[in-house]
Amino acid sequence: MALAVLIGMTIGLLTYRRRWLGAMATTTTAAFLTVPSIALLGILIGPFGLGLTNVLCALVLYALLPITRNTIVGLRGVDPAVVDAARGMGFGRARLLFRVRLPLAWPVILSGIRVSTQITIGIAAIGAYVKGPGLGNEIFDGLGRFGSVNSLNQVLTGTLGIMVLALLFDLAFVVVGKLTTRRRPRAGRAAAPAASTAVAGSSGKAIELRDVGKHYPGRAVPAVEGLTMRIPAGEIVVLTGPSGCGKTTTMRMINRLVEPTAGVVTIGGTDVSALDLDEHRRNTGYVIQQIGLFPHLRVDANIGVVPRLLGWTRRRVADRVRELLDVVGLNREHGSRYPRELSGGQQQRVGVARAMAADPPVMLMDEPFGSTDPITRARLQDEFLRLQREVRKTIVFVTHDFDEALKVGDRIAVLRPRSVIAQYDTPQAILAAPADDYVASFAGSKRNLKRLALIRVGDLDLRQVASPDGLPPARPDATLLDVLDVMVRTGSTAVVVTGENPARPLGVCDVDGLVAALGHTGETTTPAIPEAPAPGPDTTAPARPRRRRLGLLVRPILLTLALLTLFLIVRAHPIDSIEQRFLNAGEIFTELGQHLRLTVISTACTVAIALPLGILLTRAGARWARPIGLGLGNLGQAIPSIGLVVLLALWMGTGTATAVTALVVYATLPVLRNTIVGLDGVDPTLVDAARGMGMGKTAILWRIELPLAVPVILAGIRTALVLTVASATLATFVDGGGLGGGLVAGIGLYRPILSLTFGIIVAALALFVDWLGLVAEEVLHPRGL
Repeated sequence: MALAVLIGMTIGLLTYRRRWLGAMATTTTAAFLTVPSIALLGILIGPFGLGLTNVLCALVLYALLPITRNTIVGLRGVDPAVVDAARGMGFGRARLLFRVRLPLAWPVILSGIRVSTQITIGIAAIGAYVKGPGLGNEIFDGLGRFGSVNSLNQVLTGTLGIMVLALLFDLAFVVVGKLTTRRRPRAGRAAAPAASTAVAGSSGKAIELRDVGKHYPGRAVPAVEGLTMRIPAGEIVVLTGPSGCGKTTTMRMINRLVEPTAGVVTIGGTDVSALDLDEHRRNTGYVIQQIGLFPHLRVDANIGVVPRLLGWTRRRVADRVRELLDVVGLNREHGSRYPRELSGGQQQRVGVARAMAADPPVMLMDEPFGSTDPITRARLQDEFLRLQREVRKTIVFVTHDFDEALKVGDRIAVLRPRSVIAQYDTPQAILAAPADDYVASFAGSKRNLKRLALIRVGDLDLRQVASPDGLPPARPDATLLDVLDVMVRTGSTAVVVTGENPARPLGVCDVDGLVAALGHTGETTTPAIPEAPAPGPDTTAPARPRRRRLGLLVRPILLTLALLTLFLIVRAHPIDSIEQRFLNAGEIFTELGQHLRLTVISTACTVAIALPLGILLTRAGARWARPIGLGLGNLGQAIPSIGLVVLLALWMGTGTATAVTALVVYATLPVLRNTIVGLDGVDPTLVDAARGMGMGKTAILWRIELPLAVPVILAGIRTALVLTVASATLATFVDGGGLGGGLVAGIGLYRPILSLTFGIIVAALALFVDWLGLVAEEVLHPRGL
C-alpha cells in the first residue's frame, strides 16, 4: 500500500492540472481493475513467476485507480474562491499546493486510500493461488480438501481472519480521518470587543491604467479594450456596469491575476509588470464575494497568512491579528474559530481583516458584501467606510449594485461592455448630470432622491435668519435625506443647522434650499439597458453532451481494436497442444456464454433485491432500518470474494446456483447505496411542490423521485455489472462455469498466454457491459437535467 500511495498520489499531482492528462491517468489505472485479479496474477507469472513479487505487483496495480482518481478529484474539487484568494495573496504554485490544495483535498485522498486498502486485502487472498503468503492459503487449502472434516474450519479461519483484518484497517482509517480533521475549538468566554482603534500604517498609492486591454484566446472580441483611467491615492473608486462588461477582469489586471495583453498598469508610478509577481500580490489586499477563507485554518491563521509569507515574526503576526480583530469588530475569541463556525457577516469581516493584514497601500474588492443579507450588508458597508476614514487606502471596489456604489464610492466608473468608460465622476456629479441614457439607466428614475443621501447640509449655502427659535435642529454632517426626514416628522418647512455651539447656529435650511441644492435637472424615466452578455465563444449547442455521445460511439470501436489486437497476439504466439485445447473458438464461446449467463442472472437478481430495498429504506417509516441494510451490504463486500464462494459451496454445494448467490451478495451494496443516495438527493422543494399539487406518495415516487434519481441509480448498477463480470471468474472454483476456467488453467499449467487471453476477454466484456450501462444512462437520463 505504501508503494501504491506513493505512485498513485504522484500520478495525481502530476496530472490534475490538465484534464486530458488526468483522463489518461485514470483510464490507464482503470484498465488494471477491468482485468480479473486471477487473470492479472496469471499474466504476471511470465515476468515474476510464482510467489510474493507477483502478488505485490498485482496489488499495487489494483490499488492505483482509487488513489489516483481521488487525488485528482480532491485537488480539482478545492473551492476556486479559496485558490483565487491564495493566488491573490501571493502564494506560488508549490506553496499553494502544499498549504492549500493538499490539506483541503486530504479527506478525499484518504477515502481513495481506504478503498484501495480494502481492495488489496481482498486480492491478497486470491494471491495464495500463485503461492503468495497470507490467510488466503487457508481458504485454498480448505477448497483442496473439499468435503473433509477440516475444510470448513480452514475456510472459515481464512475468511474470518481476512474480514477482521479488513474491518480493523477500516476502523484505523476512521480514526486517522478523525485525527486529521480539524476539531471544533472549545468555546471559551467571549472577550468584549475592544474599542475601535485606528490602524497606523502606509497610506494609499495612486493607480493608473493606460490603454489597458485583455483579449482572451478564442474569443471574437476583447474582454477589456483601450481602458485609461487614474485612481487617486486614498480614494474608493467603484467599477460598476452590466454583467460581463469587464469589471472584474479590469480589477484582476491590477494584481495580475489576469495578465493584460495590452497597455500598462502602474501603482505609485511603478509598472506592476516589472514587479515580482508573488511580492506584488502580497502587497495588494484582495477581497472577493466568495471570501475565500481557508477552511482548514483558524481565523487568526487566516488573517496572518500574508504577514507570515512576508517573514514577520510570530509575535508581530499575533499582535497584528489581535489589532485587526478589534478593528473589524470581532472578539478575540473569534480568532480560535474555523470559518465554518462564523456567520456570513463575520466571515466577510475576517476577509477584510486578512486583506489589510500586511498593511497594503492598495486593496481590491470584488463584490465583497454581495453574499450577505441586506441588513448585514448595510452594517458592513458602514463599518467599511468608518475603517477607510481611518486608514485611507486606495481601494478598487467592484459591484453591480449602483446604490452600493453611491454609498461607498468617492468616484464611480460606469462601464460599457469591454470596460469602455461611459462616465467616470463623483456620485453627486453622475446623479446630477448622467452622461447619457446608458448611465441614467443605472442611476434609475429616482436620481434626485438618491442625491439627497449624498449631500451634507453643512455644504449648502445656508440662509441666515435673526431668530431660528422653534425650528428643529440638524447637525452639519446630516444628509439632505436626514433633513427631509426631520421636516416630515416635525411638520416643519425648515431646520436650523447647529455646530459645536448650539447657541450660535450656522444657518437655516428650508425646502427651497433643498430644491436649489438638487438643481432643476428634472426626472426622466429611461428604459433599462439590457445587460450585455460576456464576450465568448458561441455556446448555442452544449459541448458536454456532444462529447459524451462521441465517447459512446468511440468506446466500442476501441473495444473492437483491443480484441483484434488480442487475436493477432494469440495468432502470432506459437501454441502447443495444451494451449490449443483452451484457445479454440468452441471452448472460448462456450465459457463466454456461461459467463454472460452468470452475469445477466446475478445482476437481474441484484437489482430485483437492492432497488426495492433501497426505496423502502428511504421511506419515512423505515429509515430506522437503513443502518442495518447498509451494514449487511457492507458485510457482503467485506468478505473476500473467494472466501464467500467457497463458504457458500460448503453450505449449498457446487454449481451455478452457488455462484449466482455469491455474485448477488457481492454486488448488492453499490445498487443499494446508490438507490438511497439518489433518492435522498432529490431536491426536497420539488417533492414539496408535488405534494402541494395533490400528488400522493406513490405518484411522487414514480413521477418525481425515481426519474430524478435515475442517473445515480444507474451508476450503481453499472458498478455492480463490472463487479459481477470480474467476480464471475471465481465461479470456476465451484463448478459454476465461466471464463475463469481458462484463467485458472493458465496458472495451474504455467501458461501466461492463457491468463492473458482470457483476462483480456473478461476485461473487454466488463468494458462492454459498462458501455451498455452508459448507453442506458444516456437513454434514460431525464432530458431537463
